[in-house]
Amino acid sequence: MPATPAPEDGRHPTRRREKITRTRRELKILPDSWKQAGDLAEDSRLTAARALEMLLDAYVSGDVTVEIAPEASRSGRGRVPVTLDDAVWKSAEERAAADGFASVSEVCDALLTGYTEGKIKLQIRVTGKVKIRL
Repeated sequence: MPATPAPEDGRHPTRRREKITRTRRELKILPDSWKQAGDLAEDSRLTAARALEMLLDAYVSGDVTVEIAPEASRSGRGRVPVTLDDAVWKSAEERAAADGFASVSEVCDALLTGYTEGKIKLQIRVTGKVKIRL
């Protein structure tokens, strides 16, 4: 799966804008995975929604790949309301369609399962350079 190319200015593809708009979406995912992801995210002082945004962002950028086994069961999934960043969602929709997935929910479910099973790790990293004038 090809990674989404980074913009020429070096900024991340879904972090180019200044204002973040979030919309509530009904994801068809395993409710238990959502709860477990929330518990894990809480250890890093994140909400489950912010953790999912980070997972989707990593998927869009190609840092995380998603493959769904043909024998994967779709049973047990329910509608879970999640408020997510619109730009991340739009990028994930485009990537999921390009990768042949039926929906972003399918990708979210796989990412959350990978996260709760320890196959995907979230790391918060801050970098930069600041010049301070005193």
